[in-house]
Amino acid sequence: MSRYPHSLTRLLALARRAPRTPSEQSEPEPAPLCFSARVVAQARTERRRHTGLVAWERLCWFGAGAAVVVCLVAGLHAHHATSQPSGLELLLTQAEAPLFP
Repeated sequence: MSRYPHSLTRLLALARRAPRTPSEQSEPEPAPLCFSARVVAQARTERRRHTGLVAWERLCWFGAGAAVVVCLVAGLHAHHATSQPSGLELLLTQAEAPLFP
């Protein structure tokens, strides 16, 4: 009984006889002229059905945007609600006073 099946032995023999140099055309063929424009035009004309996942994704992005707006408004409101002036405001009031009275 042989160690390898006949088909595997034949495949290995063909692989040993194969040329070791790469083929003359190593680079892929360039796309035909205006290929990208045609692909974009075809994609724009096709009607794609929106699934429920697309609607869910849009709803999630809308909710995330609304959450960011609420956080920004709350932060600005909390900043203006403080009664103590900030460090920058203290520096600006001191800069308005004359250095040498």
